[in-house]
Formats: sequence, structure tokens, C-alpha cells
Amino acid sequence: MAIKDYLSHFHPTNIGEVDADIQLYVSKIGDDNNPGTETKPFLTIERSLIELINVRKSSPNSSVSICINEGTYQTRGLQITKEMSGSTNAPVTIYGKGYVHISGGITIDKNDFKKVAGDVKQRLSTKARSHVYVADLKKMGIGIDDYGPLFPIGWFQTTDMYDNIKQGNACECFCNGSRMTLARYPKDSELSLGEIIDEGENYMREPREIFAVWSKRRNPFPGIYKMEEKDRKHISKWAPSNDIWMAGYPGIDWADLSARVKIDPNEGTIRPELVSRYGAKKGTPYHFFNVLDELNAPGEWYLDRDNALLYVWPTTSIDDAIIELSLSEKAVITISDTSYITLEGLDVGCGRVDGISIENSSYINVIRSEISNVGGNGVTIVGDHNMVRECEIHHTGKGGVHITGGNRETLTPGACMVDNNHIHDFAIIHLTMYPGVALYGVGNICSHNEIHNAPHMAVYYSGNDHVIEYNYIHEMVLRSSDAGAIYGGRDWTMCGIVVRYNVLENIGAGKYKPTAIYWDDAISGQTAYGNFIMGAGDNGIKLGGGRDLSAKYNIIINTTEPIHFDDRLREAVIKNGWAREVIVPENSVMWQYLHAVPFKSQVWADRYPHLARISEDRNNVDSIEFAGNPSYGDVENNIIVHDGKRSMMVTKDVLLFSKVENNPVFKTIDEVGFVNPADGNYNLKSDAPVLRKIPDFPNIPFASIGQY
Repeated sequence: MAIKDYLSHFHPTNIGEVDADIQLYVSKIGDDNNPGTETKPFLTIERSLIELINVRKSSPNSSVSICINEGTYQTRGLQITKEMSGSTNAPVTIYGKGYVHISGGITIDKNDFKKVAGDVKQRLSTKARSHVYVADLKKMGIGIDDYGPLFPIGWFQTTDMYDNIKQGNACECFCNGSRMTLARYPKDSELSLGEIIDEGENYMREPREIFAVWSKRRNPFPGIYKMEEKDRKHISKWAPSNDIWMAGYPGIDWADLSARVKIDPNEGTIRPELVSRYGAKKGTPYHFFNVLDELNAPGEWYLDRDNALLYVWPTTSIDDAIIELSLSEKAVITISDTSYITLEGLDVGCGRVDGISIENSSYINVIRSEISNVGGNGVTIVGDHNMVRECEIHHTGKGGVHITGGNRETLTPGACMVDNNHIHDFAIIHLTMYPGVALYGVGNICSHNEIHNAPHMAVYYSGNDHVIEYNYIHEMVLRSSDAGAIYGGRDWTMCGIVVRYNVLENIGAGKYKPTAIYWDDAISGQTAYGNFIMGAGDNGIKLGGGRDLSAKYNIIINTTEPIHFDDRLREAVIKNGWAREVIVPENSVMWQYLHAVPFKSQVWADRYPHLARISEDRNNVDSIEFAGNPSYGDVENNIIVHDGKRSMMVTKDVLLFSKVENNPVFKTIDEVGFVNPADGNYNLKSDAPVLRKIPDFPNIPFASIGQY
């Protein structure tokens, strides 16, 4: 048994009829001229929403349900608006009965596919020629206005610096509910950049420029890279194309991007259309995609955008393949300026952007639904008192659930919850900076979720007073090193965050060595309590020079360096250290963020008294109140199992301002006194040796962690 067997488990319940005063029905055998009753249902969801407006006007005090019967319903974006709002005593529920798939795409009929022939057939490998099919989208009335071009991806991409390069979301192709791979080279691995002839006019280029100045440049020179000789020989066989792209991490492993490229196979050069914000280095990983010549494996596809020809190698026989193209440039479902709406029991997917977008709305619940195969996030929320619960969110192009709620001016909580969900296999397209759960604003909760199998963060947050608790996070940050599974950073004012009772296991993979809980660049006012961390490639908990950081009663096992606590901003001020650009200039981001909130107001001072006393006096850098000092920290009573030489890295000046003590280190797991670690049980025995060193160490509530 593994530790997961000691965590709670999710048991979904079936969705029955929703009891409401007024009930509307939708069915694939209905008719939009029907009255929408159970025996005479509507045909489309859109028609039921029009009727919902009528019902809300005529019967504002009645609860309403819309029952969508089993089937696939295609849309270019359902819109749920203010006129459809429910109320406390008269809510609106939209639910699925049976398997209800709401798709932002279109299904291509199998009879529209023909075996590839002619010149294109000759471009394919011998084994691919009998398996690749082509469909003429023009005959279906689908053109460039529907599917659009490819667009650059990446959180740090530089599209906005160029006059003639647009941002957007490209369509994708799915076979039997699984995302197909846009034909690429190599298939399941990465190439390595060769010599960097010119890394372009990037942000990192010496002498370092202040970001605000660099970002105002127009059309910076993108750079010139070389490919390795073996790759040049392979690529020289491709037919000429003006629409080949590369994707990878040219500069650093937390900034992925893609760009259209010009390739000279004779010289072996790559000329991207966009500069990499953080430059480029020899040996960094990348691959080429959108290459018709490389369509040579099941599950791959290619779209000739000029001629509207769709090429696929389906994962099953063409007769059994359901091929979908995502076309909707809006969220599959958008809820705006609305309240008291529940979505339940729906399967949402095949959209170019988000699955469900909740905008400026409150008391919206997304319950027991599946959101997958979208180009953006599963669910995005802006508003207060909203909830995503008991959902499965997976195979999204970006992240899982992103919530913005609450008021930082008044520290009023948003009271939104991401609770009891299974979020996995996300950030498929945008590989960094899109977490499973993102919390923005004030007072939102991420609890009881299982989050796993993604290249970057599990939980990201900014703002105040969020609670991240009882989550099972594993196999995360699989493709970055300078990153954290639970991460926040670079702001003294983001106080009141509580990270408690989470299990974080297997953080990082192979050469990637990230951190489990990372408080980056002096984020302050953080608490980590009662977490269990096992198998992080770098640090268990990394305290990046901030104030009011508390890490107590955590268990940290099998990490390279269990606890790291540095003084990076103090070092930047007194020694001109590497973090100087975020604090030394008077207009640097740390000071901007500090003065962006009313940290000296009564409500802020009552909540965060140390923040209210923060000093900006650079002539008194040894004061405990000076902003750049790692003051008022408390790292104690953590259990560490570590057989290396350095179980903790605490810089000397940290100890001038914070307390780091009584964190006992054991060489082996057996020395601690766990009940049965070989069987995954990490509760403490009543006579555990560690209790002689930390008598009040509380048992971590493993049985309550994870989905319930």
C-alpha cells in the first residue's frame, strides 16, 4: 500500500431529477417549437435558455431547472446572462441526465474522409501512407474564419512587442475524446538547441535593462539559432513550408514558448519570428511542430490552412473514429453578471479557450461535471461566493480552475471554493505558469482536491487570506526546476496565506529539481502547518527572504534540501546581490506592489501589524522593520528525514531577524516512529522517538486529506 491508500477517497453520487417549481427539458429528439416539457422537449440548449428568460420574467419567485437529456450538443458558446439569474429562494439548475456532452466544436463525418493520395502521399513515410486520411473542410462550409491560424503560446511570449503577430487560441483536433498531436518532430522527446548565433534583443541581454524600458521596444530582433547536425540532415528532407513552428524552453525552464520559424537546412539555422524574453542557451529543449511530413504515427493530425484540408491518422479505424475540431473562440459556457445558477452533471469540452467562464457573477456552482479537451482553463471565475466541487478537470491546454474573488482594498473575502475535485493532466499546450488551481484576490479556498501529472505548478496564488488545505498533490512540476508545486512570490503584501494539511509527493522528475512549497522573492505573511512532503527534487519548503514566514509541524522526507531560508532582498540591498532589480531601484516592483494597497489603513494594520510597521528607510537596513529583512519568521518543530550533509540551508543574516530551531533530523524513516511507513502509514506511534524532541507534534489528519 502507498500513502495514497491512507487518504480519503471520492465516491461520486448519481444525479437524479432536480426538484424545481418550473422544469424545462432538452432532448436530441426534441423540437425547438415544442413547449419544453418532459414529453415535448426542446431540441437545443440555446432554446431552453431563451425560455429561461421568459420564465424568470413571468415567475421571478419560482425555482427553475433545465434537464438536458443524453447526447452531444454542439455550440459556438452558450451564454448565460443576467436575465437568467436565480435568487436565494428561487435558484436555477441546469443539469445533465445521462451522458451530456456540450462541445465547442464540430464532428467531421467519417464519410467525409478519404485516403490520402497524390503528392502529399509521397511526402509521408511508407508506413503512414495507408493510414492517413484527408477531409475537405470547404465542402462542409468550414474555412479559415472558423479554424483560424496557429498562434504563439507561453506565459512569457513576446507577441505584444510585434506589430504584425496576433495573439489567440488555435483550433485543435480530437479523436474519440482524446487530443490528437499536431504532427511534430521528434515524437516523444526533445531536440537540443545547437550554437546560439544571436539570442536576440531579449530582457536578459547584458547590460540588464529595467523591464519597463525593455517591454516598450517594438519589433525586437528575434535571434538566430543553430540546430545540431543530425537534426539538420533529418529536416532537409521536408518539403518547403512557411508555417513550421518550434516550441520549447530556449532560455529557462519556467518560460516555455512557441514561434513560427524559418529554417535553412543547408546552414542548419533556425530564425524564430519572436524573441525569447529570457534569451536562448545551447542545449535547451525544443521540438518542431505543424510539419505535414512528420504525420507518421497514430493520433497525429495536420491542417493545411491555406486549402482547408484536414489530415488525420486516427487511433482506431476510420469507421470507429469520432473526429472533432474545436472551433468556438468563446468559452464553451459563459456565465456573466449572473447569480444563483448551478451547472451539474455536464461534460464540457472541445473549445479553443476555456471550458466554463464565470464573469462578474456570484453564487454559481459547477458540480459533478467533467471539463476537458479545451485550449484554455477548465473553469475561470471572477466573482464572489462561487464553487467548483466534485468535478474532474483534465487535458486542458492551460490550467484547471482559476478564481478571482474578494476585495483587497477592504480585505473582504471572496469566499470561493475549489473543493473535492480531481484535477490532472493539465497544461498540455501552455506548459508553465498555468496551475491546477489559481487563487487571486482575498479569502478563497482550495481544499480536498487531488492534483497531479502536469509540467508546472499545482497551486498558484496571489492576494491575501487564501487557505490551501487537505489536498493530495503528486507527480507535479515535472518539467521545471526553479518552481514550486504550491507557489506564491514577490510581494510583501500578500499576507494571510495558510497552507495546511496537504500531502505533496513526487515533486519533480529526472533532471528537474523543483520545490514542494515555494515562497519566492520575499512574499510575506505565509504559514505552512501540518503538511507531509515526500520526494521533492530540491527543497521541501523554500523561504525566499520574506517576512512573517511560519513553517511549523511539517514532515519532510527524501528531499535534496528539506528547508531553505535565505535573505535575498537584504543581500540585494547591502551586497548588491542578484535580486537587486526587484528592490534597489525606487520604482522597482516590490515598492510598487507595497504602495498599490492601503497597508497602513486600519483594516490592514489590524490584520497584519508587522506589515503596517514596515520601514522603507535604506539608511537603517539593520532594523527588524526594514522591508528587505527576513524578519519575524518562525521555522520550528518540523520533522526532517534526510541522510545527506545539509538538511537545512539558512543564511547567517536570517538568524538576526527570525527564529529557526528544534527541527530534528533523522537519518532514516524508521528512526522517527511512524506506525508503518513501509505500508504507507505515516501516523506517529504513541511512543514515537520524535515525540521526545517535539512533544506536542500533532498527528497529520491523513484520513481527511484528498477527495472525500
